[in-house]
Amino acid sequence: MIKFFDSNILNIISLTIFLIPVSVISGPFIPDFLLSLSCLLFLFYCVKNNQLDFFKINFFYISSIFYFLILISAILSEEVYVSLKSVAFYFRFIVFSVCIYFIFSRNLKILNYFFKIIFYLFLFIIFDSLFQFIIGYNLAGFDILVQNSQIRVTSFFGEDLKLGSYLARFFPFFVYSLIIINLKKLDFLKIIILNLYLIIIIMTGERTAILFSFLSLIYLMIFLKNNKLKKYLIITIPILLFSAILLLGTNSNLKDRIVNQTINQIFNKDRPSELKLESDKGRNLMAFSYIHDQHYRTAIKIFKDNIFLGSGPKTFRYLCNKDEYNVGRDSCSTHPHNTYIQLLAETGIFSFLIVTLVFLYFLSLSIRELFFRKKIFCNNLQTCMICCILVNLWPLSPSGNFFNNWLSIIYFFPVGFYILSKTSKDIL
Repeated sequence: MIKFFDSNILNIISLTIFLIPVSVISGPFIPDFLLSLSCLLFLFYCVKNNQLDFFKINFFYISSIFYFLILISAILSEEVYVSLKSVAFYFRFIVFSVCIYFIFSRNLKILNYFFKIIFYLFLFIIFDSLFQFIIGYNLAGFDILVQNSQIRVTSFFGEDLKLGSYLARFFPFFVYSLIIINLKKLDFLKIIILNLYLIIIIMTGERTAILFSFLSLIYLMIFLKNNKLKKYLIITIPILLFSAILLLGTNSNLKDRIVNQTINQIFNKDRPSELKLESDKGRNLMAFSYIHDQHYRTAIKIFKDNIFLGSGPKTFRYLCNKDEYNVGRDSCSTHPHNTYIQLLAETGIFSFLIVTLVFLYFLSLSIRELFFRKKIFCNNLQTCMICCILVNLWPLSPSGNFFNNWLSIIYFFPVGFYILSKTSKDIL
């Protein structure tokens, strides 16, 4: 009876993990509910069966320190309720990563089933996105989005501009699924599918997502252990470049957003001179755009007054309008739009250093693997998950709110698979 009960708990946890990638499409509520449920069941199971050894790993210790730092920052914040609401239960994301490691380490066979589901899920999204681009609406009836006279493919995300980010951040997962999936004599289809996947990201017009997808493509092309798929990725690059040029050449709206708008924003040409601050009129370069530049400068001012523990999670939106921090009409937003600058302003130098050191650690592993032939990466899963982590923590691009539940789920999701990849010799 007890074994039956435990088995059912583990089956429910496994199911919630399997559902996370598809549930993320619906928004933050459902995946967060599934994540929270799996964490509660996992903690109950571990305590009941005295299986707490899974928590005795470096990731858990480092993440716990980070959690306590942002919790203290929230408690000391002027906006205590807002800050505590955003991070009080942040610990669940840490537990969820350990939960993933636990579930798949118990039965590696289900790892293959999981990645087969990933393959067919994203194959369906590719088809749906192409359908929306060609017909004008997707299979669920969502019209292609027209925003500021620009056409944006969004698939099942509807009016939420997250399709590109979703695809780009899960791209390493999809690449690993191509290693798992067996197309028998139709392996050349993997090249076509890879190109379609990346072309859809370009069609979304999400520039950060396009950057992430290209970074992932280059990274995996260099570090993958599977030589056959590595060859497919190499072949994908010229085909993708030709397709991108053709797409941008025939779609003026897409070209205007991805190429012209980006150049004008970076080189400070995106607004009339009379709308610029006097201090900015002579500047030839901006941090991604005039608006981003003002967010960053405002956030740095907040950081200088709150060096050690920051102003509190999610407080940028309340402080950016204050005279001592405001630098111009574009100072304010819900967050500074860069992970590292947000951490500095809202949670201080210590939490910033932890995240920075995590990024540098994985970057150093990659450098050692590439230049010193240390054979750091044990398998393809490890390579793909390190790629995910590096892309999610990439510092040189705009980013979403670090404490957004939707993003937090995506940030912590690959971590459990990375821990798993280090513990088994039977993983591809």
